[in-house]
Amino acid sequence: MFGSIFKKLKKAFNTIARIPSMIANAIKAALEKMIRVPLGGVMDMIENFKRIICFLQSIPLRMRNVTSGMDNIFKGIAKKHEAIGKSIGVGFDSTSNLFMYSSEWAKTRLECFINFILNLYKCIFFYILKAIFSILCVIILSPVKFIGGLFGIDMQEKFDKAEKGLDLIDAFFYSIFGFHLIYFPESIRKDCFTCVRLKDSAVSNAADKLATTFNTKIPYIMTEEGGDPEFRRARNQFKETSVLVPREPHNVH
Repeated sequence: MFGSIFKKLKKAFNTIARIPSMIANAIKAALEKMIRVPLGGVMDMIENFKRIICFLQSIPLRMRNVTSGMDNIFKGIAKKHEAIGKSIGVGFDSTSNLFMYSSEWAKTRLECFINFILNLYKCIFFYILKAIFSILCVIILSPVKFIGGLFGIDMQEKFDKAEKGLDLIDAFFYSIFGFHLIYFPESIRKDCFTCVRLKDSAVSNAADKLATTFNTKIPYIMTEEGGDPEFRRARNQFKETSVLVPREPHNVH
């Protein structure tokens, strides 16, 4: 019985002995909390203050990007204005060139047609002779080519060589006697078989150049030469005003 009482008294004394320590720990925790909360706020305030200082220090750099961006915008507008004038000039030149070639093409062919009508009365005989000669060539040479083909001989090559040989003989004869053996007289060829006219390929080339001008050259003038690089650089320089660490304007492209 007394043993149980002593145990309870001992436990009570131990509890009483821990009370000062418990009070001290509670006071210590309360003091630490009181200090830590304001100190944490102070540290946050210091960090924010550093950020504000860094931002204030970068304001001149950000403003340089703004002014450089505005300068590039004005440069781009000026180049766009120049590009519009240049594009109009290039397009007009290409269009005029095609019109000139087309007009010359139509003019020369009309002249040839009129010349053909006016000289028909004195050329009809030579047209008939040439047609008869062409028909005879087909009648005579076609069987020869066919027979040569049966024996594996390229008769067209032989005919080409013979034609070159006749041309050489005719040129030699003309140099001595002043007239041709295998061609009509020069006056007949000039009035009946020769007509100077603009080639179709010349008009086709002019049309291709016009297409290239409007599909490739003018778009390039209006973009790469027309201020687009300056506008892109201005946009990127304006973006530098909102980044954490801005760059110098000359490093922004």
